[in-house]
Amino acid sequence: MSLKKKLLLLLTLLFLLFFVNVAFVHILESKSEDKLLWVNHTHQVLSTSDKLLISLADAETGQRGYLLTNDKHYLEPYLRAIKVTEDLLFELKRLTADNPKQQTLLKALEIDIDKKCAELKQSIDLFETDSTAALQLVSSDVGKQYMDNIRWYLLSFSSEENRLLEKRKGDYREVRAYISTIIIIEVLVMLFLAVFTFTIINKNLFEPLLKLIMVTKKMEKGAPCVRLLVASNFH
Repeated sequence: MSLKKKLLLLLTLLFLLFFVNVAFVHILESKSEDKLLWVNHTHQVLSTSDKLLISLADAETGQRGYLLTNDKHYLEPYLRAIKVTEDLLFELKRLTADNPKQQTLLKALEIDIDKKCAELKQSIDLFETDSTAALQLVSSDVGKQYMDNIRWYLLSFSSEENRLLEKRKGDYREVRAYISTIIIIEVLVMLFLAVFTFTIINKNLFEPLLKLIMVTKKMEKGAPCVRLLVASNFH
């Protein structure tokens, strides 16, 4: 095979490997971004569940403040917290719509949240007509039982999300490791092809040229004419 054909073959191989590698890395990068999105999604779910518990605690704080002081300013944070609780519960349902297990848990959670919100409203409404009865309702620990149930559901919910988070982090790290491995292999292959190409060029071009130069110098010095075996190296 002539030098020209060998170089053409090597260049074709290099370009082919380059485009295949670019396509493969692009696919892996897309998968990596997808895995990272799921990791971020799980963080968002966990953050929303934490905010939900806080908003319920804020609603309870507003209710207690009003019952203890009869100051209607405490009803503002109570009403705001109730609205935030509804929004956060809706957001949790939306974020976990792809997870039947979590959806089932949220349905049970919603029942106790509704009961807790109803208990808070009942005590506030009752306080307007019978403050003693309202305080007795609060001290009955009915609301505490609802909050204990809510905390248990949210703990179970968060435990499942944390399990998913670790799995998704592992999937993301695995894809990134694949990408790093592909890049290392690419560098090694490119180095090998570069050395191989240099060897081919050196053997088929530079060595014959050096021989030709040496023979030419000998002829210039009046050395006996010898056959130029070099010519065969250019075929």
